[in-house]
Amino acid sequence: MKKVFILLLLVLQVAAVAFASGSTEETKAWFNADKVADQSVKYVATQRSATISLSNGEELTATAQYKVNNSDLLTRVITGDKDVFTLLDTYSDGYILTPFEDDIILLDKEYLGKEVVNGINCLVFDCDVAVYESIFFKGKDQGGELLGEDEGETDSSVNIKVYISEIDNTIVKEVITYEELPFLTDLSLNQEVIFQTNNGINTPESVITTGHYRANGAKNFSVFDVYDFVVMETLSGYTYMNSYTHE
Repeated sequence: MKKVFILLLLVLQVAAVAFASGSTEETKAWFNADKVADQSVKYVATQRSATISLSNGEELTATAQYKVNNSDLLTRVITGDKDVFTLLDTYSDGYILTPFEDDIILLDKEYLGKEVVNGINCLVFDCDVAVYESIFFKGKDQGGELLGEDEGETDSSVNIKVYISEIDNTIVKEVITYEELPFLTDLSLNQEVIFQTNNGINTPESVITTGHYRANGAKNFSVFDVYDFVVMETLSGYTYMNSYTHE
């Protein structure tokens, strides 16, 4: 009986070590990705190129060049079809939300397992994120986040599936779903974002946004124009802005 008890203890110890090992890998990857995100958060894209495909078959293309002035503000010049950025400005000025934001008030995360993305072995996490509305500010000429009113609170959430590299623990990919936000009631979005890493700085490189947007009609405010669209966007020319913050 004693031998059986000792054997059982050994089995439990081995199982505990194996469990702890797996848990440690996930925890370490998440912690390191958070550190890289903190180092990268003040790098802002100075070039955005976007092509919008509308449900009626129309395609619009434009590029925005951003210039940093002495006060660390961004001003931009648009070439191509300005209607592209008229639509983009309804929901984003280029910043991509991650689950590592300091202004997150609630994070419900679940480890899903491993997956290969673009040849990179990744740890995959599913995150429901609740944020203050203050994280979403209007700044069409300045780098920022999803556009909205600065009311300071929200009881809604954003879902982010994040893929973290097993090798260097940087973000490789995100799939983000925005829906039922009280200050964006006429808009739903799904974004697939591919990240790049240069010299330890982890930033978005390409974004595919699928969206549904409802706006007041031009001639009758009781009638709505509805837009279904897909945006293919590339972000480049990242520059460090010392006083820039996403909060």
